[in-house]
Amino acid sequence: MERLIALLKEKEDLKTPGPYVYFATIGEDAYRSAFRISGELRRQGIRVEMDYAGASLKSQMRKADKLNSRYVFILGEDELLRGVIKYKRLQDGAEGETAIDRIDRFFAP
Repeated sequence: MERLIALLKEKEDLKTPGPYVYFATIGEDAYRSAFRISGELRRQGIRVEMDYAGASLKSQMRKADKLNSRYVFILGEDELLRGVIKYKRLQDGAEGETAIDRIDRFFAP
């Protein structure tokens, strides 16, 4: 039994980590902006995933959870007008906003 538990723990450690950020978008303009921002974040070495099929926000949130993402960034038309990105930390549900033009500082230690 102990050997089985050890093997299961070992297998858990070998799982590929999910994306650090999952970008959920609402609307075509938000999608284009998120696509651009995702590219910038990837160039900085941050693992980013996003929906390319135009799924609903609820569906995108489920996908982020299924992928074991750390954060979901939510970008819609309202957020674009205000120049912000909403975020949700999936581990504890903490939420907030950060300025789009300061997104690089979001990941600073």
